[in-house]
Amino acid sequence: MSVVIRPFIEADVRAAGDIAGAMLPPYLADSGMTLWQQVYRLAGDRFCLTATRSDNAVIGCGALWRVGGERFRVDLMVHPGWQRQGVGGELLARLLEEARQRGAARVQARARDDRPAALSFLQNRGFVEIHRMQRFSLCLAAVDPSAPRTAIEHVEKRGLVLTTLAAAQAQDPDCLRKLYELYLAVIPTWPDPDPEPVPAEPPSFDDYLRLLDPHIAAPETILLAMAEDRPVGFCGSLGTAVHPAYRGWGIATAMEARVIERSCGQGCESLIGASANPAMRAVYAKLGYQRTFSEVRLLRRLADG
Repeated sequence: MSVVIRPFIEADVRAAGDIAGAMLPPYLADSGMTLWQQVYRLAGDRFCLTATRSDNAVIGCGALWRVGGERFRVDLMVHPGWQRQGVGGELLARLLEEARQRGAARVQARARDDRPAALSFLQNRGFVEIHRMQRFSLCLAAVDPSAPRTAIEHVEKRGLVLTTLAAAQAQDPDCLRKLYELYLAVIPTWPDPDPEPVPAEPPSFDDYLRLLDPHIAAPETILLAMAEDRPVGFCGSLGTAVHPAYRGWGIATAMEARVIERSCGQGCESLIGASANPAMRAVYAKLGYQRTFSEVRLLRRLADG
C-alpha cells in the first residue's frame, strides 16, 4: 500500500494522539517534558506534515518549528504498525528540507532513552546527542517527614528564609526586579541543548516580565529563598535555581524539601521532577526521588550535511 505525505490539518490532531497513545512506552513524555499536544497543532509558522495510507488512514506525523534565530526543533512519530518501512525517513527528509528553506543552521530533536530504536533512527541520520533531561518521581507515602524538615532547618540556621513569591511581593514592591536580577545571574549556567555560538543578549526587564507572566498566575506556588531582602533561589514552575554565590549551602535541597512538605500537607500522592543539571539530579536523589527515564536532546547541524 502506498504512502502519501501531505500538509497537516486540524482533523489530524486526534489521529496524532492515537499514534502517540499506541506506543509503549509513550513516544513523548508526560507533564514536565515534551507533550504531543504541544507539538502537533496548527499555530503561527509551525510546519506540520501527515503521512497517510492510500485509504487516507493517518499512520505518521511530523512537525518543524523555529526555536529562535537559525535554531529549529523537529519531531516525528510513526504508528508502530508502520515503523521500519521508510515512513519516518520520508517525513524527516521533508522536514529537514523545509528547515533549510527557512534558513535553519541547526535542528534539534528529542527522544526517550527507553526507545532505543527512535534514538538510533535519529543518530543514523546525523543527529548527535547533546544532553539528557532526566525525569524523576517520588512517592510521598514513603517519605520520612523528618528528612525534608532537616533540609529546611539547615538553611534556616544560616539566616535564609523560605517564602513564596506572593508573600515577597506583598512585602516588597521591587520584588520582581530583584527576581529578574537573580534570573540574570543563573541563566548562563543553565544547560542548553542548542546554545548560540555567540551568547545572546539577556532579556530586558520588560521582556522578562512577559516571559514570567504565564508562570505567576499563582505566585503562592513559587518558592523563594531570601537572604535579607533579596531572593537568592527560586523553585516552582520557573524551574529550580540558586545564585552562584550561594551554591553549596543546600538551598535547592531545602526549597525542594519545602515542596515535599507542602504536597504532603495537601494530600498529594506523588511528585515529579526533571533536570539536565547534574547538581539538581543529586538534589532529587538526596530527597528520595527515583529516576524513571530521560528525554535525550540531539542536534544536527545542517551546514555539515
